[in-house]
This record gives sequence, C-alpha cells and structure tokens, in this order.
Amino acid sequence: MAVYDSWAHYYDLAEGDRSAFVELYGRLITDRVRSLLELGRGTGVITTALAQRMAQYGNSDGATRVTGLEESAEMLRIARARDERIEWVLGDFRSPLVSGPYDLVICCNNSLQLLLNEEGLAATFTAARQLLAPSGIFAFDIYQPNLAYLSAGQNDRLVFSVADDRGRPLEVR
Repeated sequence: MAVYDSWAHYYDLAEGDRSAFVELYGRLITDRVRSLLELGRGTGVITTALAQRMAQYGNSDGATRVTGLEESAEMLRIARARDERIEWVLGDFRSPLVSGPYDLVICCNNSLQLLLNEEGLAATFTAARQLLAPSGIFAFDIYQPNLAYLSAGQNDRLVFSVADDRGRPLEVR
C-alpha cells in the first residue's frame, strides 16, 4: 500500500484550490500539444483540468492522449471516478510503466521533492526525457522552503484546519 492510500479521501480537502497549478501548466497547452503525461497526479484534479484545456483546441483529427501516473491505488480510484476518459496508470514516476512520446510531461505540486536522493531524481528526469517527443516539454515546480520557519522549533503547530464532507475536523500540523 502506498503511503497516500490512507490519505486519498482527504487529499483534495487538504490540498484545496489548485487553480494556480492549472493556470501555470495550462499556459503550456497549445494547439500542438496532443499528448500529456502528469507524473504523481494525486486524485487527478490538475490532469482533468488540463485535459479539458486540450479539448478546447479541438484538433482537426481529434487525436489527443492524456495520462495520469500515480503510485497510490486509492488516489487513482478517485481520479478514475473524476474522468474515465483519461488513461490512469498505477506506477512510480522514477520508472513509469507508460510509453511515449508525449508532447508535455508535467510533475506538479512539488511532487519531485518527495524524492529523497539524487538517484531517484536522476531516474525521474531520465524517464521523463525518454517519454518526451523530440520537441516536447518537461515542466515541474518545486517549493523553496522558508528556512527561518523551518529552523524554529516545531511544537505541534497548526498549519490549517478544515472539515470533511461529514463535518469532521481535519488538521494539518
């Protein structure tokens, strides 16, 4: 079981609004982008929104391919329920079980920072390059940590609190 399987039900609630990511990566969608792969796609919110942007371009032959790769089976279950037309694949983005080429490969929401060593990062970059079309783009974002905040003592500090669909509180500490 992937670590995110037990968290999947709360993921969208905790992550909140991802429109900034949709806007950032949506700017890369043009009439030439006919295939998209999102690595570490969570519950598919961003993948689905970008697939809708791709559809707006209405390619003359209608040929588009959208794939979301995720290590958590439960996250994929939620993503499939969101949009069954997208190819949802269970796997690790260091060695994705998909074949290219893709015009656009993305890794959103600071997901690359889950890789804890240079080998994992190198494997992911190599895999992304191998999956790209010759003029394809690999785009990702990373979070620059607030070192002053991180160096301060962390004694059960509440980051934010929300309620789930049954009104139960969810706290991120």
